Amino acid sequence: MRSHDVTTWPMAHLDLVCSWEHVNFSRQFRLDWYPDAFEPRASPEENLRRLEELEVKPFARDQYTRLPAPWMGWEWHGPGEGQIIQDRWIVVGTGLLFLQAISVKEDPFPEGEAFLDSLRVTATE
Repeated sequence: MRSHDVTTWPMAHLDLVCSWEHVNFSRQFRLDWYPDAFEPRASPEENLRRLEELEVKPFARDQYTRLPAPWMGWEWHGPGEGQIIQDRWIVVGTGLLFLQAISVKEDPFPEGEAFLDSLRVTATE
């Protein structure tokens, strides 16, 4: 990760926030993009380990899992206070993509999970 105050990482480098809330169904979706969150010379595996160390490890090891290929990231599912929360941290080159879906009860729309699973990141030059 780039040298900076890790107490604010990666929030200090936030470039894009996209948030959606459906009040009638008490559902929320959040997407945060942090460009240049990682050192350019680090390997994807090094970035993944660094991400786990700084952002994911505060959760108990049995509460989060590594995302399947082709993703380089981590996922956490758990109950919040009166809510069901799903977080994903994904390494994209030197950037970090954070996705969060929140629902008060079991999601009545299974396409929400399908949407998260269908996201693909492609490089452009």
